[in-house]
Amino acid sequence: MTQGYPDPQVYDTTPKLLKYNAEQFPDDVALRQKNFGIWEEFTWAEFHQRVRHLSLAMQALEIGSNEVVALLGDNNVDWLCAEIAAHTVGAMSMGIYRDEQALMSALTSHVADAKVKTAYYAETLAGLTRPPLPIGLPWHTCRSCAKAT
Repeated sequence: MTQGYPDPQVYDTTPKLLKYNAEQFPDDVALRQKNFGIWEEFTWAEFHQRVRHLSLAMQALEIGSNEVVALLGDNNVDWLCAEIAAHTVGAMSMGIYRDEQALMSALTSHVADAKVKTAYYAETLAGLTRPPLPIGLPWHTCRSCAKAT
């Protein structure tokens, strides 16, 4: 095997590879995202820390194997962190883009039996709760993943 690459027998999941990269290359840039026209950079260590915090929050909500975490919003760093965090706790992730109609999003989540839904924008969640839906699922706004400005 080429030196410097992780052993695929050991690092066989995205969460494991993320941890490996955070340990081996903590200060290297892992992700870039444009925010209001300005590029933000996230190191492997920052990326791993954000995923770890969300994973711990999901564990506190008792999310685990064979459960679904619905991700509502745009394809961005927060979405990626929440998706990998869901996989870290053994859950499945289901992406619902913000531009979908509220009713379709709610029905899609209901069919998938999502235990929790995350969204970057509170308005996204508010739009899905009007009119009140008989789903009875907890809602969580994923602002904890946002970088302090």
